[in-house]
Formats: sequence, C-alpha cells, structure tokens
Amino acid sequence: MSSTTKNGTPIEPRNLNRSFEALCVRAGVREVRFHDLRHTCASLLHEQGADAGMIMEVLGHSSIRVTMDIYTFVRPGRRSGSRL
Repeated sequence: MSSTTKNGTPIEPRNLNRSFEALCVRAGVREVRFHDLRHTCASLLHEQGADAGMIMEVLGHSSIRVTMDIYTFVRPGRRSGSRL
C-alpha cells in the first residue's frame, strides 16, 4: 500500500500508525496495529466463503499459500464458506 500526505509526499509509517491509534481512541474501539486490518479483512472474507484467489488479489499477494497460511484465521465458533 502506498499513500501520500496532503502535500503529495509519502506518509511516514510511524505517522500513519500514530494517526490510526488516535482514530481508535476517538472511536472508542480497541487499539490494533494498522497492519492487523489486513489479517482481519482476509479472515472475514474467508469466513464468508470468499474464494482464496479473490482474497489473494484483494491483499495483493503473488501466492495463495501466503494468503491462506498467514493472513486467514477462522475464529472459534465460525466456519469458513458459510455465506458467500
């Protein structure tokens, strides 16, 4: 992922993390690392029955193995492939 500031310069990773932490506090939600959003996205898509290839594409991976081994986690009480 690549993002820029209002001035068009690259966002420093630490500044992104600081801003995201502040948003979590303001929203009253549990703080998580910004990167953890990728894992959450992959896991939720997997739980909903999304195709592994589609999840891989959304995350920008070149290997389904990386996507499925590292980025997906099915929560207890949930099963993959239940809805989509």
